Amino acid sequence: MLFSLKQYIKFLINKLLCLTKVLPRCDSNVVIGGWMGNRFSDNSKAMYLFLYEHKKMLNIKNICYITKNKKIYDYLNKQGYPCQMYRSLKGIWAQLRAKYHIVDQGGGVDLNKYCSMGAVKVNLWHGFPLKKIGYHVTYPNLSLNEIIEKNNAKIELSGWNKFYNIVLSEKQLELQQYAFGLEDKMMIKGVYPRTLYMLDKMSPFVLDVDHPILEMIHNIKNTNKQIIAYFPTFRDNQKQNFQCVKCIQYLNQFASDHDCVILTKLHLASGLDLTFEENENVINLDSMSDLYDYLKYVDILITDYSSISFDYILFQRPIVYYAFDLEYYQASDRGFLFEYETMCAGDIVKSLNELGKSLDSVMANQNDYLRRYQEKTERIINIVYDHKIPDLDDLFTLWNKIDYL
Repeated sequence: MLFSLKQYIKFLINKLLCLTKVLPRCDSNVVIGGWMGNRFSDNSKAMYLFLYEHKKMLNIKNICYITKNKKIYDYLNKQGYPCQMYRSLKGIWAQLRAKYHIVDQGGGVDLNKYCSMGAVKVNLWHGFPLKKIGYHVTYPNLSLNEIIEKNNAKIELSGWNKFYNIVLSEKQLELQQYAFGLEDKMMIKGVYPRTLYMLDKMSPFVLDVDHPILEMIHNIKNTNKQIIAYFPTFRDNQKQNFQCVKCIQYLNQFASDHDCVILTKLHLASGLDLTFEENENVINLDSMSDLYDYLKYVDILITDYSSISFDYILFQRPIVYYAFDLEYYQASDRGFLFEYETMCAGDIVKSLNELGKSLDSVMANQNDYLRRYQEKTERIINIVYDHKIPDLDDLFTLWNKIDYL
């Protein structure tokens, strides 16, 4: 096989990294990283909190969160949670000694890619896939065996092209095995820690930036105002991302007219930031905020192609899908792994006018809206969760599977 210069350099680096195997890894040590090292949120946060809370029961000696963000480092350590910087000597030592390296985006970005050689590498991932990911985008027409062969031939630092991948159901296993080119033994059925965190099955932990926002939300809930959240996914085309900002501007006026509050946060990958002048109608979450601290307060969710709908659906509350660029997204952006309409348990609208009418309908009679989509809701839950609502026992079971590796 002929290597490109880049592959050859990685090959040589991996040979050097094999020297780190001389240092034995500790079976009871775990390091976790997430969201490119820049945030403490989502599955990596929830898994860290779970393992830390139950470390004695699970025979974990040391667990450490790895971050590139000094604010996260300072805050976690101040609260008594072990955390080290990504490239610090203590951080590198923690990663070289830990048997288990757990991420929710990718090993080369969430943890130090030079420190994972010989570790058990686990990717929790960050959502049931509605849109195309991985090899579904780049090689959509190969057989599974061809994709696995192609992935096995890749050279990634510390072998991060081969990792254990957590999935929720048989359907997700099928989709993500192809997406990442993984062999059968690398696929683990389990549960997303963030789901249980969202459902209050775990003790909450929020960053300091979230305390004043949550206090504001608690005050709003005491007034019986409805909270409508708009959480869109990112688009590869930046011009399409700006349409999401226009939606928030529209919702600002909608909230003023309907005496409700809009909660929003643009997807981190969109590269956009949103700033409003002092405004009681719109709460824009901090870029560091974890959405799974907020979903339980949301009365109506507006989204599009984001996997967050598959988390929120467990509350069985109204969802409206604002798919203003559906045809474009299907043909010229990521595209979908399903027929889009089959995975939506609510109205699909394509204009701001249609969005306003749908919200009016929901707010007029939420029970009627939910009844109309009850059958689809149940079918989607069965596809995503294999006919079972997750509970905390499932997370213990998942860790036992990981610990056995």
